[in-house]
Amino acid sequence: MTWQPNLTFRDNIVRENRARGVLVTTKGKVIIENNYFNNQMHGILIEGDNKYWYESGAVEDVVIRNNKFVNVGFDNENRYPLYASPMLTKEQRIGEGHYHRNIDFSNNYIKSINGAIIHAKSVTGLTISNNVIEQSVDYPITETPKSIELIYTDKVNISGNKTIGFKRQLNVVDSENSTAISLKNNTGLVRK
Repeated sequence: MTWQPNLTFRDNIVRENRARGVLVTTKGKVIIENNYFNNQMHGILIEGDNKYWYESGAVEDVVIRNNKFVNVGFDNENRYPLYASPMLTKEQRIGEGHYHRNIDFSNNYIKSINGAIIHAKSVTGLTISNNVIEQSVDYPITETPKSIELIYTDKVNISGNKTIGFKRQLNVVDSENSTAISLKNNTGLVRK
């Protein structure tokens, strides 16, 4: 339990992959930067699987910066460049405290089919800043999901993000006991 590796994932191309691009499962220092993602499911999955594969755990220090996410999740409207959430069985519940902590998603370029950016559940210390989200016309839009969905999150800073080419504002939806959420200086993002 005390041996937690650090991870640096840099200058890679992840494409034409049916599954998620990267599965992150360490409490060590994680840096994911200067990568290109174009895969069918989530770009980066930070989970905590206690339901199917039992392959992952919580994170405590993740920096995701200067990446390109192009048409990530082209198979389904509920796929995100970043998806961070524990996976629990029906009998389990999220206890006190938050499962994941300190995730920084900054200075990324997202070419998005439907405006999906981030899904976060049971995260404290989430920064989403200075990202550019551009409308993709490479695939038809079937659904318009919540662009940033926050469930039981705390200390969330969303600032300096910019959308390009969307005919609607992208929505930030917080629900189920989310606290300390700050939105500042964003273009094209609105809190609902």
